[in-house]
Amino acid sequence: MKRIPSRWWIVGSLTAAFVLLVAWLASPRAREVDLAQVDRGVVADTLTDQGYARVRQAYVVSAPTPGQIDRLGLKVGDRVVVGQAVARIRPSASAALDPRLHAQSLAAVSAALAAEQSAVGRAAAARALLDRETARVERDRSLAADGIVSRAGLEAAETAYRAARAEAQSAAADVSARRADVVRARAGLIGPEAATAVATVVSAPVSGTVTRVFQESARTTQAGEPLVEIADTRGL
Repeated sequence: MKRIPSRWWIVGSLTAAFVLLVAWLASPRAREVDLAQVDRGVVADTLTDQGYARVRQAYVVSAPTPGQIDRLGLKVGDRVVVGQAVARIRPSASAALDPRLHAQSLAAVSAALAAEQSAVGRAAAARALLDRETARVERDRSLAADGIVSRAGLEAAETAYRAARAEAQSAAADVSARRADVVRARAGLIGPEAATAVATVVSAPVSGTVTRVFQESARTTQAGEPLVEIADTRGL
């Protein structure tokens, strides 16, 4: 039997040791981690930021006639209902006999009538849109029950229907407010005899919240001057 030289044993041992070293270096190392005990609970997070809130429709109540306005008993944040008295204007003889103020009252009536006509047109268009969206959503509900219309399609129809309904309600309220403006504007044309005896009561055209007070104290006012602003804050 041929004897293997000792130097080959040395070379082989070194080679094996090198291979084992490379394998050990290439093998994944266990990572050190920090351990802690956790318990089941509720995770709460709070996000705080600033923003702006806007109402969809605000109504400015103006003085329909010149005269002496009593101090308003309203402040910002007060709730009012449609028809509620928000101001009283006591006419004066000089105001009733002033041709310039009479001309201003005539112009206020014309502007109020034009605004009423515009509001009526908007309400008619909103009602027509609501009729179309109502028919569409009823059709899509039936088709969705049969699996023909997708859930996303039905949700889009429902959203459009709700938007059209809100617009129709807002337009109808606007018509009521504009008609009240016409009544108040025509009150400015009361003759001198009636004017000296009767105070004009300014009523809220819609129900809502007082968002602004233009006239706070008793003073002389002119026809068309803004008194208070009323808005439906539920539609923010």
